[in-house]
Amino acid sequence: MQIPQYINLKHTSAQKSIPPLKLSLQMLLDEFTERDFEPLFYNSMHDKMKLDNILLYYGQDTLTESVVYLCEEQVLASCPIENHDICLLLTGHKKPLFPELKNPFLFFDGQETAVILNLASEFFLKYRIFEMDLYEALYTGGLAALSSVALTFFKNPILIHDEKFMVLSRPQFVSGMTETNYDQTTGFVTFKLELLNILKQDKEYVRTLTTRGAHFWIKQPLTPYRVPYINLFGQNGRYLGRVLINEINSIFYPSHLQMLEYFAQFATIAITQPQQATDTSFFSFELFLQKYLDGDFPTRENALKTLGFYKWQEHDTFVCAKISIPEQDQRINSIDIMMASLRLLFTDCCVFVSGSVIWLVENLTANHLSAPAFQKRLKSFAADGSYSIGQSAPFRDFFHLPHAFRQAGITLEYGKTKQSSFCHTFHEVIGSYIIQKLCETETKETLCHECLFYLMDYDAQKGTDYFKTLQIYLEHERNLTVTSQILHIHRSTLQYRIAKITELLSLPLDDADLRFYLLCCFRMIACQKD
Repeated sequence: MQIPQYINLKHTSAQKSIPPLKLSLQMLLDEFTERDFEPLFYNSMHDKMKLDNILLYYGQDTLTESVVYLCEEQVLASCPIENHDICLLLTGHKKPLFPELKNPFLFFDGQETAVILNLASEFFLKYRIFEMDLYEALYTGGLAALSSVALTFFKNPILIHDEKFMVLSRPQFVSGMTETNYDQTTGFVTFKLELLNILKQDKEYVRTLTTRGAHFWIKQPLTPYRVPYINLFGQNGRYLGRVLINEINSIFYPSHLQMLEYFAQFATIAITQPQQATDTSFFSFELFLQKYLDGDFPTRENALKTLGFYKWQEHDTFVCAKISIPEQDQRINSIDIMMASLRLLFTDCCVFVSGSVIWLVENLTANHLSAPAFQKRLKSFAADGSYSIGQSAPFRDFFHLPHAFRQAGITLEYGKTKQSSFCHTFHEVIGSYIIQKLCETETKETLCHECLFYLMDYDAQKGTDYFKTLQIYLEHERNLTVTSQILHIHRSTLQYRIAKITELLSLPLDDADLRFYLLCCFRMIACQKD
């Protein structure tokens, strides 16, 4: 999988002051633990954040300390490693028989080497993308954009306050925590919740404002959850503020504190050098799309520039979905969970909230995903959470996006009236939607062919089933075999019925326009029955 190169880092001052992100075995251990693996960690006291890749060890002579090597136990037994600074992922079917092995390593009992390799590669990619996203956010949206990236990574609401406990950045889409008060006298924005005011009155909390590095604040007055935090300091050692993460959504592992320290370097630059962030009016792709949805159309030049920045092309294939948020899920962090789940399902998507719905725009081309595969994943997501979803048709021009938004909205609106499925596509519902809107203005007697009413009366008087027979026959393109199977009658019986219907109605069923009109009539009659 190719790592997206969002931004050129070669000549940025941030790159000079922030060292490249390296992983430790502890970070890999936590990632594997989150995936329900239980590796054993040996010689952890020598573990450092120095790893940037994973390779297989097969006995080669030249090894690199910045790489973690994956090998099977018998390979290491036959080809020992002399350099004790080399980190290892070791697979086998019994506890290691190398008491003399001084290297830090994780041991996976009974696990396939290929499985461990694939997962470890995925973890390295995850952290590399996080690093790139932080640089991108720093130079396009500053602190607000950085907080959004952190929320996605840590999966918990994040807030930042300065030395005066004034809000510098607040969590997005988190009920209650996003409510603020504006002080007209000072111009400061503060949380409507009194969290920060309560914390600054706590003497123990204030004493922690001088600590260095990432820590947990346990004694929290409002909730029973721990609060990972890190203080921010300028180059002169002056206290700048604090990053807080409310641990309510997922478990925090030891390595997350290391990542919080890494994030703090970007937050410090955003606070001390705010001019670094460029004013692009659309500082994030999600905000760009949301403004687009609201009718704030950018110039074609700016839109193409934004697309290029995110490695999307004008004529890629896109699809849009509108997801209704159930009332019971409009609570603290439920929306974030839904959005995080969607981002895991669709790796090249943009997800944002507008009102009580979530919008998703997926680039099928960039994700190498077919429209049927996308639809299958989306239907599974809808069924798992009982969510109502409307999906647009695929479109091959980014500037048709407003039409796709409208398609998804129409599909969701109509799909909510149906009980058969939680997720509908535009092509599935548009015919019925048009008929429904037409029936809202005219009666079926005005619009429909009179022969169908005659057929209904004939069935009622004679006890026949000609109306349904004609409907099924036309809906299946006059296929005798399929129609007879659906009606559970013999083919010859069906032929007799069709001949009788043709005789009664004197209709030229070979006329394509007439067949289309009759099919619409069947739907209008069914619509007004409902």
